[in-house]
Amino acid sequence: HTITALTARVHGYPVSQVVTTRLYTASPRTFVYVDYDDARSITVTGCAVTRATRLIFAECAAGASTPTTPTNTLLLMQVDTSGTVITAAVDRRNPFPMPLSSVAAGMVNVREYGATPNDGVDDSVAFQAAIDALPTAGGTVYLPRGVYNLASTWRIVNRTSITLDGISSRIDSITQEYGTVLSYSGSSNGILIDNDDGTIRTGYSLRNLTIKGNASASDCVLVRRATDITLYNVYIHSCTAANVAGLAFDRVFSVWGFNLTLQNNSLGMRTVLGVGAYFQNAAFVGGRIFQNSSSGIEMSGQGMSFIGIDLEGQPVGISISSQTGAFLSRGLTIIGNYFEANTTMAMDIGTVGSTIGATIQSNNILMNTGTPTNVIRFTGREF
Repeated sequence: HTITALTARVHGYPVSQVVTTRLYTASPRTFVYVDYDDARSITVTGCAVTRATRLIFAECAAGASTPTTPTNTLLLMQVDTSGTVITAAVDRRNPFPMPLSSVAAGMVNVREYGATPNDGVDDSVAFQAAIDALPTAGGTVYLPRGVYNLASTWRIVNRTSITLDGISSRIDSITQEYGTVLSYSGSSNGILIDNDDGTIRTGYSLRNLTIKGNASASDCVLVRRATDITLYNVYIHSCTAANVAGLAFDRVFSVWGFNLTLQNNSLGMRTVLGVGAYFQNAAFVGGRIFQNSSSGIEMSGQGMSFIGIDLEGQPVGISISSQTGAFLSRGLTIIGNYFEANTTMAMDIGTVGSTIGATIQSNNILMNTGTPTNVIRFTGREF
């Protein structure tokens, strides 16, 4: 089949720089590898490789099985064809495959806007330009592997449906390469998601990222006046100023956090209290919150769930409070968590005001070194 295809963007790269028309094999299924050309070569047995200024493009006809992915390949794309029409193009490197057609119109890559990883140079302008380049309807900013330096806050303000997507929040156990790391050196927030024009907007996602703060920063990541937030495989550390959190929420609805790691911050995660404050309908599942200098989790809210989290080595594992006279914490669920070596207590529930309606079940509490009677402290007559 001769197919005019992939002239939009793949992970933010304009594939049309390589080719606009390709001759595919007669097989109805073809696998295509795309990678950023970092002066390295890849070889895929039995595949034709085209090297261009920015991309390596390899086509591999396949039968029933998927070809082996070369080391460090950015994208493995499966292309299904019918005649001269592409019927599906799916990124198979993603643990939750997403049809490329669903994101091609709204995906940019920070490297296309001048960001260069691992060079020690401030990438703030490039990062902001990438966000500003997304259409009004939103889209995805893709951040390839490497360490990026940010001296200024990355502002996602008055935007909707924004995804920040990296490679991984971890170091590869085999290659010892970092995933995607944002190293913030300023004195405000590393990432600010906010709607300051009075409209509560929806749809924000942070995926596969490490965010590193510093001793002068405010909350590493602050989400304010927003709804429908997803945090997947995110590692936030080293925001160490007093009462500063790795992750903070202010007037937020509907949060889903999976596999969060919060380490060596003053507070791992917190809600902002004040006039008009609220935090509602949030679930945090899995991950590790440890070695924070104050509390791992210090929250007030309604409909909060903490499930299967490892909380270790900080004064208080989980602290739940209410804002007296204004905002009561209700509907709390703490199930299946692991608490170890927290130096004051594992849980401190209802320290201000009252906490109403809580389920605390099947938690493993081990070697917490505070006063035995305060391994778990409950306060508030309505608890």
